Amino acid sequence: MKIVSLEHPSKLLFVEALDYKNPYDFTQIHKHDYFEIIFVEKGGGSQLIDDQRFTLEDLSVFIIQPGQVHLLNREVAEGKIIQFGKDIFAHMFPLEFHHLLFKQPRVQISEADFFHLYSLIEHMGTVIKQEEASGLAIFKSYSYLQIILIHLIEKHSVTQTKNSKLAARFLELLSLHIKDKRNVVDYANMLYVSVDTLNCHCKLNFGKTPLSLINEEVVKETKRLMLLGTHSIVEIAYELNFNSPSNFSSFIKKNTGKTPKQLNVDIKNII
Repeated sequence: MKIVSLEHPSKLLFVEALDYKNPYDFTQIHKHDYFEIIFVEKGGGSQLIDDQRFTLEDLSVFIIQPGQVHLLNREVAEGKIIQFGKDIFAHMFPLEFHHLLFKQPRVQISEADFFHLYSLIEHMGTVIKQEEASGLAIFKSYSYLQIILIHLIEKHSVTQTKNSKLAARFLELLSLHIKDKRNVVDYANMLYVSVDTLNCHCKLNFGKTPLSLINEEVVKETKRLMLLGTHSIVEIAYELNFNSPSNFSSFIKKNTGKTPKQLNVDIKNII
């Protein structure tokens, strides 16, 4: 399946109404290669993010990460969507994309905070929709986004450490190479560090070993492919570079407690 990209690659930031006319078929499960933050002012309907379904409640906020499977039922709900690619972080030091890699898509904020951030989104949208916005105006829109992101990061209680860059780079490589690399040594080599160093940084930042994170990402990608419904179980096994369907089945059973067929049934019941 083709991954959805930002409508105009030369632009790094978009603000749209929740019911805007998408340039792609939003009624089908899909993936984005950019971040999407959804502010639901008036609730109604639901959305699927990977293997979790969420009710769109009043004053709720969700962050969809690049690569996650997504389906939004937006016929009733009202609100705003912020869309931006990873490249925008070059203009928002010291924030980096990994600061938004939350474990859960929903961010809990107060009513006052919601409307404060919502007003910033409206200002940001006004700026970036000017036909001939100046360079300074564009950077002003990035500043609005930076304030919004910092607030959400603080509310999500993300713990940062002095070693986060290496661990974050590992996560980025993991998302790019999960279909063809599952050995810790491969990632250590790409990062020009020893396996022990990578292991130390991952434990410090995530409380997990690199191998555990790799296995979790393989399971996530398996679920995403199952949700998309474009691959058979055998095709998923080979898509994820397993030597055989039986090895894939053993891996899934070990890491989920279920066979691929059982997992697939569970996934289909979510849709």
